[in-house]
Amino acid sequence: MNSKLIGIGVALIFVLGGVDAGTWEKKDESPDNFYEPASAVYDSEHHRILLFELGRYGGQVYAYDYSSDIWTQMNESPDNFYEPASAVYDPEHHRILLFELGRYGGQVYAYDYSSDIWTQMNESPDNFYEPASAVYDPEHHRILLFELGRYGGQVYAYDYSSDIWTQIDAPPDNY
Repeated sequence: MNSKLIGIGVALIFVLGGVDAGTWEKKDESPDNFYEPASAVYDSEHHRILLFELGRYGGQVYAYDYSSDIWTQMNESPDNFYEPASAVYDPEHHRILLFELGRYGGQVYAYDYSSDIWTQMNESPDNFYEPASAVYDPEHHRILLFELGRYGGQVYAYDYSSDIWTQIDAPPDNY
């Protein structure tokens, strides 16, 4: 089996040589100058892992090339994130979307790895009280945001093409 499983933390990257092989290979460490929580996402078009430092003092972005084991510093993310963000890759539009979700959140930025440019999108709904998780839905070509926490239960769909948010049914209260 040639598939690889990549595990990333802010400090170390390990690659499982194949699920059936059961061996791990240590790769070069990630940059050590991160002071805030980070979010990582895999860009399948460019075959890079992008690591975003997001928070009040954050803003650093690094691209990791697995085949060459090299980190490249990219343009910084917008520095006005006050809450940790969730990142997701939209393969249809070849963009990474960062969602700042929390009590003070609402900002959404699209990042284009090819041009190393950030674009501000419409804000997320402002009624998120807990951080949320994002996932790409390939069947409906949209991104789903789930707020699950002590005040949570909201689910929104985001369409990158139209830059529109739509609330959808949330999971049951006891979810």
